[in-house]
Amino acid sequence: MKELVKYIARYLVDNPDEVDVREIAGDQSSVIELRTAKSDLGKVIGKEGRTAKAIRTLLSASSAKTGKRAFLEIVEDKDTDTDKDKDKDKDTATATATATATDEEK
Repeated sequence: MKELVKYIARYLVDNPDEVDVREIAGDQSSVIELRTAKSDLGKVIGKEGRTAKAIRTLLSASSAKTGKRAFLEIVEDKDTDTDKDKDKDKDTATATATATATDEEK
């Protein structure tokens, strides 16, 4: 699954060498973390999050074969100037992702 996300992301961005994908595996689920160059972040997320949603859909379909759920997290690396603002955004994004995951389980 990690390779699938990396393959897709590398073709979407202008700086494919800066795409970094990590998998955090659990017993019943995996979290795939996607990091890109800051300038490419919008390309991976897409307009209104459509590209990110499409990648998540493909990841979900792929993970169905293994019987293990997979979640995609698009991670923005912090800059020292605006750490406080980004921490707020990250907390909001994490809360939204958690709420979405909880809603999907229902």
